[in-house]
Amino acid sequence: MLVRAEKDKRFFSDDVEYAFYLLENGKKVNEAWYTPEPSVEFLFNDDAETIEVKGFVREKRMPQKKIAVGSFLRKPVSGYRAESAVGEALGLPSQYAVFANGFGEMKLDYSELNLSPLFQNLKNGASERVIQFGGHVSAHALAGKLKECRQGSLSVIGMRSQTSSFKKGNPDVDVISETRSRWMTVHGVSNADDFDKTLATLAQGIKAPAHVLVRGQFFADMGISIAQLAPLFAHLPEGSKLYTEGLANASYRHELSAQASKYDVAVEWLYPQSTILPSEQLSPKKSPELADSLSLSDHAAPESVVGLDFSLPEERSRG
Repeated sequence: MLVRAEKDKRFFSDDVEYAFYLLENGKKVNEAWYTPEPSVEFLFNDDAETIEVKGFVREKRMPQKKIAVGSFLRKPVSGYRAESAVGEALGLPSQYAVFANGFGEMKLDYSELNLSPLFQNLKNGASERVIQFGGHVSAHALAGKLKECRQGSLSVIGMRSQTSSFKKGNPDVDVISETRSRWMTVHGVSNADDFDKTLATLAQGIKAPAHVLVRGQFFADMGISIAQLAPLFAHLPEGSKLYTEGLANASYRHELSAQASKYDVAVEWLYPQSTILPSEQLSPKKSPELADSLSLSDHAAPESVVGLDFSLPEERSRG
């Protein structure tokens, strides 16, 4: 069996390496480690119930810039199958997004997070200062919450390509770092030197416990490391707290946790904002109008009606 991989020239440079796995019945039985050769020959067991080949492409100068693709040659397994169980399976922060974010307005891997824990702490008056790393539109919600509480201010550090759009249609935002608006000030940075200088200025101005929201993709996009947050951590007063994505690579979580622990800063992991309606909103007793529009029967499960039936085929046939 001859296996061949082709790189996407829009993503990878010319200097790449290829690797391959052969899996039979879900177990790896052969491999070809990284070489410049884009193809390999494998001998497989003709009695195997499932046969799968995985191909990997990475840049030699940036090994973390990697894409893996799997293909079944015989009898894919039925039901749910996790693509990977390793700590880096999520690929966030994403090196592919670093490439894609350089084109167009759409910013990848800045998912909508459930900011409820942070909002609750702001409501409780635990802090009057919020700092956000990464120019995501969630900053508007944070500024709105500070305005609602009538206290505090938000400082956002983001890439200039992102922060330039913040002022449009929002009178509470000033994108010029030298001019502070009442609720939010946005600092656009272009490189690591800009980031270090801006961070040093912000850190010096912190006199009370602060909330720090870190978007991991921002650091990947900027090409800087979590270690560059050290000057901020060193200035954070006792009681400050760090918030960041919980669904992220193990390496990112470990690095950020280690930095925060070094300076006794507590970390709270935030998770994506769900848009799935809770079951009580789909109940005929709670919401008759919605029930009528969905044509719910007395015995129909709400998740089935809205297309969220994750049961296996044999379970559905018994129902």
